[in-house]
Amino acid sequence: MIFLIYAAALIIAIYIAIQLVVLISFLQHREQEKTLTDDELPFISILIAARNEERNILYCLTSLCGLNYPKNKYEILVGNDGSEDHTEHFVRDFIKEKSSFALYNITEEIGLAKGKANVLAQLARKAKGEYLLITDADTEVLPEWPRTLVSQADNNTAIVSGITVVRSGGLIDDMQQTDWLYFMALLQGFAYMGRSATAVGNNMLISRRPYDETGGYENIPFSVTEDYKLYERVRERGRKAPAHLTEGAQSCRSA
Repeated sequence: MIFLIYAAALIIAIYIAIQLVVLISFLQHREQEKTLTDDELPFISILIAARNEERNILYCLTSLCGLNYPKNKYEILVGNDGSEDHTEHFVRDFIKEKSSFALYNITEEIGLAKGKANVLAQLARKAKGEYLLITDADTEVLPEWPRTLVSQADNNTAIVSGITVVRSGGLIDDMQQTDWLYFMALLQGFAYMGRSATAVGNNMLISRRPYDETGGYENIPFSVTEDYKLYERVRERGRKAPAHLTEGAQSCRSA
């Protein structure tokens, strides 16, 4: 019994210590956002994997139409992963006469990739951008999203992530939102201390060269956390890959 009490006390002490360390990192950090002019901004590719997302995909695509980024410096590639609903029809109809958008039906697997990773692997092969920006079909982004992510990247920084919040629609959604924001805060706190932990796959930028150096998603064994596996591969090659979270790179995800 005494052992259990001591064990519980130790766990509580560790938990409190982690919260204090994260809080101190926030209080000590003075973030200096970099900004790039339109002329300095590179060409980017935005990748979206979609499967049975008829309820959300139009919200996602509509948000991408309002980006504060030069129209001639980005492309948006949507990969339809064998959807059995009206996802393909909705996307195809939406992107008519929108030259920045392209839809690809993904019917085969390449390399080791499966599911979402397989879609992203094939979209990355078609992408022309200096940076690959990845978000999900159930996610809406803010106008400053691409500009903020790109502005935080440099020659040594391979991956940059943004903040994603869960859209509130009730008690369960509120609980998910609180849990997710807590996770985001932990990532940010440790990133401020130079202890980057992972990337956020629904709100992420990766530089083209580091991505190619890993062999791409098709060279990564299947995982439900494909974003972390890619992050891990990048870090193994000595690249700096912070889980850098900024307000301007915020997105909202459906519960």
